[in-house]
Amino acid sequence: MVHTTSKIAALVKLGKVTCAPKPFDEMPKRDTVVWNTMLTSYTHFGSGKLCYGQKIHALILSAGYSSSLLVNNALIDMYGKCLSPCSAHDVFEEIELIRNNVSWCSLLFAYVNSNQFQSAQSVFEAMPNRVNIAWNTLIAGHARHSTVNSCVDLFTRMMIESCDQIQDQ
Repeated sequence: MVHTTSKIAALVKLGKVTCAPKPFDEMPKRDTVVWNTMLTSYTHFGSGKLCYGQKIHALILSAGYSSSLLVNNALIDMYGKCLSPCSAHDVFEEIELIRNNVSWCSLLFAYVNSNQFQSAQSVFEAMPNRVNIAWNTLIAGHARHSTVNSCVDLFTRMMIESCDQIQDQ
């Protein structure tokens, strides 16, 4: 299984993304690593079209990997990169009991990447733990759209909240 997963990753790195599904389809058994490799392959190398992601998502569901946090986080990330934050949100809602910081940050990215800053802000405010990557994602999104005041306000708020956390310890 490791050999085939490495082969898939190598094909993608060589720019042969369309060849990657063949060894994947021929695998008699697939683990979370190979599912993540396929999702990552499609999203990182320009073939991250929504239809490919939806097909992979359907395969994941039929193979019984829908309870895997790693796979679901990869799906949220994939939908975010495919500019489909509603689909990312749907997956996020399905994993309500097992979410982690990666789940939250991936959903935040999905909205920021789609320029849906009001929804992104709502996700950010609802986060139980605002890790640095969440702050950076939101600030970088505003920076890409030249909303300098929002960047400065977020950075200031981040510094204040960081100081508050240090004092509480």
